Amino acid sequence: MRRRSICLLFLLCILVVTLRAQEQSIVLTESTDTLGVFGPKVWYFPINKTNLLRNHLGNARMFDALDSLLSIPNVSNHIDSVFIVAAASPIGRAAYNQYLSEARAQSLKEYIRRHHPHIVDARISTQAIGMDEDGYNAIYEKERAHVDAMTPQQRRTWLLKEVYPRLQYVSIRVLLTDGTLIHPERGSPLRTMLQPKVTTYDTIRVQTYDTIRVTVYDTIKVTPPPAPAPIPTPVDTSVIIKKVEKPSTFLLVIKTNLLYDLALLPNLALEYSLTPRYSVAVEGYWSWWDTRAPDYWSYRIQVVGAEAKYWLGSRLARPRLTGHYLGIYAMMGNYDVRLFPRSLSDMGYVSTLNYSGGITYGYVLPVGKRWDLEFSLGVGYVGGKYHEYNRSICADCYPIRSDKEHTYYGPTRAAVSLIYRIGMPHETE
Repeated sequence: MRRRSICLLFLLCILVVTLRAQEQSIVLTESTDTLGVFGPKVWYFPINKTNLLRNHLGNARMFDALDSLLSIPNVSNHIDSVFIVAAASPIGRAAYNQYLSEARAQSLKEYIRRHHPHIVDARISTQAIGMDEDGYNAIYEKERAHVDAMTPQQRRTWLLKEVYPRLQYVSIRVLLTDGTLIHPERGSPLRTMLQPKVTTYDTIRVQTYDTIRVTVYDTIKVTPPPAPAPIPTPVDTSVIIKKVEKPSTFLLVIKTNLLYDLALLPNLALEYSLTPRYSVAVEGYWSWWDTRAPDYWSYRIQVVGAEAKYWLGSRLARPRLTGHYLGIYAMMGNYDVRLFPRSLSDMGYVSTLNYSGGITYGYVLPVGKRWDLEFSLGVGYVGGKYHEYNRSICADCYPIRSDKEHTYYGPTRAAVSLIYRIGMPHETE
């Protein structure tokens, strides 16, 4: 009797171990099949960025899900290929968007290389689609009724805040050796993200062995999605990526203040765009007009200066160096001015060194592919020393009548400038 009890207990232990192994196998298979967290889900990038940031939008959750996926032995040991897709928004030139999407795809590939080196590098391939027009159209179609009711300004705000940030992404597809395609959708990940999927299970059979419950799916019927696009043969694109150079964002403008030109004060300024928000400029004025007869006119001005600008408003909606801005400037120079004299005793003014500084507000209006008009006004401080003189004693010298020092606060400059752009023309930004 005791032997029979021991045998039954032994058989029961074997049954328990077998059922636990079967349950673990089923759970693992179910986990593999439900890894649709990488269905149409994506990592997002800030505008103009190519490095994956963990704290940007929902990227942290996606990193955790990816690490969990590639840590499952049933997945990592049976990976046929990893296919990475990256895109950019419509903002910017086509070549620049292509560069962004290629660099974004490469950033996820590098992450997998570093954190999951067991995945053979040759099995990882990338595709950079530039602007995701398919995803853009999908978003618009879903929101068509809402968007059509918007004003042009509301639509622009909607695009900048709701649409364009969603087009800056990288996504992933994993194909297993048994044919299982995690992320099985075709085309843009954004389009499939917006299309609901219906899954139905026909038959579920539950078997219970004492205190162990095992769920077995006899027949599973899944509403089939559209046939997946064929995944290209995995290739190492690192060489291709390295050959793609970032398109130039060089922008330099040359401008002249038409008001000063009308006042016979030739001037020229150069301004360089550092970023969409910041620019720096240098400028100079030079006049050397004088006559020795009959009353000795003099109109000599030499001034140089520099200015730093901060461009206001959304820089996504405007080309660089256009729109409203605030600036801070500093100038220095000298002058000799004696205009419209009626006699040799009329006074003239000559300075040794003058200096000024202040703030400016301006607006730049595009008027052509490479031409702009700038309107600006500056207020601040002007200081320095100067001398009064006349020609009554010595026609060929500067008899000084008095030395003076002046201090002035108020409007200091005004400009209506004609601008020519060297670098990015308006319609290609």
